[in-house]
Amino acid sequence: MFPMNRFHHLTLLTSVAALALPVAVQAQDQGEHDGYVRVGQSWTHLADQGDVYSNGAFAPGSDYTTNVVRPIIVTAGWFVTDQIAIEASLSEEAETHNYPGGSLATLPDLGVDAFQTTSVSATWHPMRGHRFSPYFGAGYVYQNTTSNTDGFGQNFRIEDSQGPLLQAGVDVSLTDNVGVFVDFKKAWYRADGSGILGGAPLYADSKLDPLSVQAGVTYRFGPRRSVTDFSIAGDGKWLVRAGIGRLELTDDLDLTVAGAPFAGATLATDPHWTPVIQLGRKLNDNFAVVATVGLPPEIDASGGGTAVGFGKLAEVQYGPSALTVQYQPWTTGWFRPYVGLGATYMIIFSTKDSILTDVEMEDDIAPVVEVGADFMVNDRYGFFLEYKRGWLETTATGNVNAAVPGFGGAPVVGQAKIGPQVWGAGAVFRF
Repeated sequence: MFPMNRFHHLTLLTSVAALALPVAVQAQDQGEHDGYVRVGQSWTHLADQGDVYSNGAFAPGSDYTTNVVRPIIVTAGWFVTDQIAIEASLSEEAETHNYPGGSLATLPDLGVDAFQTTSVSATWHPMRGHRFSPYFGAGYVYQNTTSNTDGFGQNFRIEDSQGPLLQAGVDVSLTDNVGVFVDFKKAWYRADGSGILGGAPLYADSKLDPLSVQAGVTYRFGPRRSVTDFSIAGDGKWLVRAGIGRLELTDDLDLTVAGAPFAGATLATDPHWTPVIQLGRKLNDNFAVVATVGLPPEIDASGGGTAVGFGKLAEVQYGPSALTVQYQPWTTGWFRPYVGLGATYMIIFSTKDSILTDVEMEDDIAPVVEVGADFMVNDRYGFFLEYKRGWLETTATGNVNAAVPGFGGAPVVGQAKIGPQVWGAGAVFRF
């Protein structure tokens, strides 16, 4: 682990910059350095989803939350081809507090676990050699729990975990050797937690699925190679946008329990992130048809408003998608705004019971509008920012868990207006 305080973190970052900034900018024909090191501050948040069991029995409505951690991460990479690099990352030790939620929300911090992450990935840099160089990658991450400290729970333990990751980012060159970067990583893995709470054995099957955003300094070194720009032959009528999207649901809910309206009830879902990709084809100079899909996220649907006492109602995995006609009034220059109109479709892949059992949800199709802009580095490559708004609704049915006093076994029907709103950013390619 890195035994550093925040002063040491700042010293490390500024030292890297101080070593690199005096290096003069070299001519482009000398090629690109094959090696690089990135050092930066990260902001990492866990999905905070899973099931809790007490005395071997499922605890309906139970949930937990953790704090955002901000470890320094060091990454070293090496290009094995003109556009493909292999890189490895190591984080300093970080600590998460495990706060009970849902039906356990009145309890204090259960305990603290400290952990480090190590990852290896392959990354693709289609615009290597340009000042703005986006990249995309996939790999594997291992999370090592370095220590556990009891809180309200005793014998608190979180096991090591591991799983796949996707990443996207952009390097911005300041000199031949030095630059800055922003990086997004999304991983998928679970961890087992155990302990004793109130004299009863407690077990949690926790879905961690961390999202990490990192920013910092890049230093390039090593031998140089002449780099050939990546290109795809074409007529320029195709486009691909790839990046990350932040989804926020509306959470409006009309709920009936045992046939009677449950006034004041709402849904409670957290904003969530997922990789998104768009594929489009121009119809003419200004209009294009664009399909958007996102990696299916899995979220907790909890009770809100007067239903907040129920805690987590169920887990849902759904697939977001859209098909729109986009109008782009400016098709030349670096700034190319666009608007779009079409349909969004939500497919429910799976549900998992919690306070509700036998949960079923309906797919839906609804209108969607979008507004965004491409920021082009050249005619082929650039970056994009956009906002989408849909009007999806769904009907959910189930039964209240038999262990819930006063409601056990009661049938439940919920009419939910879920939106959603989606903010997206990433890279755009035209070919």
